[in-house]
Amino acid sequence: MDLQINVGNLPKHGNNLELIVKKEDISIREIVDDVRLALEIHKSGNSYEVKGFMECDLSLTCSRCLKEIQQHKKCDFRLEFKEKSDSAVNRKFKIETDGIENDYLIVKNCLNLGPFLHDELILSLPKKPLCNEECLGLCPVCGIDLNCDSCEHYKTTQKKVLLG
Repeated sequence: MDLQINVGNLPKHGNNLELIVKKEDISIREIVDDVRLALEIHKSGNSYEVKGFMECDLSLTCSRCLKEIQQHKKCDFRLEFKEKSDSAVNRKFKIETDGIENDYLIVKNCLNLGPFLHDELILSLPKKPLCNEECLGLCPVCGIDLNCDSCEHYKTTQKKVLLG
């Protein structure tokens, strides 16, 4: 995903931006709709600070009962982008930034939020989404949804767990 922001004409006091990234550009199947971003960009020396938040709607599957669930996700973030320099005068800075991912460098007055946004969205997905904390899940023997019905297997399994 590519989300280039030109900071070449950034005002001295910084800039506030509101962006919408199309669902089709993200390619994460759990995202239902476009992702909304609100950003503040400020320059400080040879780096740019980007603060903001993103929000989106997710379609997930409960890890216990396998029901489809919808979830609204909000995430705050703070990033620092450094200007890339190839000149001999800035050799020390070049050495310092050699270990930094190219995604977090400013190249030709543009910073690319795309890789960060993609990574942040992937990392914000819950590992084990639940429809609710008390979800009983499925019976491991017959597969019935224990939130809606009961079965003799579940009662037997509960007794074994309690007797231990």
